[in-house]
Amino acid sequence: MKTADKIKIFLVDDDVIFVESLKHCLKHDNAAIKSFSSGEECLKSMDEDPEIVVLDYALSNSLNGVQVLNKIRASHPDTRIIMLSGQDSTNIINDTMKYGAYDYITKGETALFKIKEEIDQICDEIESVKEMERNNRKLVWINSAILLIVILFYILNRLL
Repeated sequence: MKTADKIKIFLVDDDVIFVESLKHCLKHDNAAIKSFSSGEECLKSMDEDPEIVVLDYALSNSLNGVQVLNKIRASHPDTRIIMLSGQDSTNIINDTMKYGAYDYITKGETALFKIKEEIDQICDEIESVKEMERNNRKLVWINSAILLIVILFYILNRLL
């Protein structure tokens, strides 16, 4: 698959070992994965229009995960953001969902599996939407061709 067709996934976490494990777990033929150790780095690259951002809640630099979530949401409302955290607090989960997170996953034994499962589902959704858009474009061309044929028959009928 061409790079332009690949689904772009950003991983934002200051835990290098976790990010590398996640990268290894998420290897997709149809995904281009890019990682960042800070929210600021991620925000600088948002012009690449990632479809998915996996974002740690507790980043150790100046912006925390919720601040990054809000900035991404403001400029890229269609980007699906999966929040990660070592904290399993209902208040944190509710806050991130309130601010527009697609999902919230608690870091732990099953986190990598859950993230992979979630991203696989999102990738399937994105591919389905792209397929529907391709089919819609084909239908527009077919309808235009039919309309043109009808118009030509009408003109020819009037001339003859």
